[in-house]
Amino acid sequence: KIRRVEVATGAVTTVAGSGTEGSVDGVGGAAQFYYPNDITISPDGSALFVTDWGNHKIRRVEVSTGEVTTLAGSGTEGSADGVGDAAQFNRPLEVAISAGGSTLLVSSSGGLRQVCLAAPPPPPSFAPIVVPPSTLGADL
Repeated sequence: KIRRVEVATGAVTTVAGSGTEGSVDGVGGAAQFYYPNDITISPDGSALFVTDWGNHKIRRVEVSTGEVTTLAGSGTEGSADGVGDAAQFNRPLEVAISAGGSTLLVSSSGGLRQVCLAAPPPPPSFAPIVVPPSTLGADL
């Protein structure tokens, strides 16, 4: 389960997860994790990112609704790069998010991996520079 502790009161509530081991996306208690190990929060506070150690996945939890989706990882242990479920992790342990919220850094038994949350900006386009023919020879 992913739990929230209200610091001021000590009240504990479940944000997501049933407590039963599994790999199910869903809302609140309908979702399942298998040894969620680490968590980080998006800069705007709207999403949590969880390393799901036993499922070899990175999961996203919407704070406002408790909706859990698999962001990356096929569920099969490995180190393949890819998008979404084409990527593989080997027991992801820790997660950190970049200051701008566009990239997760995930440590696992397979090393440090980068997960892009937003598409990188396109490279700048430059108008071609048109250089007129030289008139230096005619000017001499």
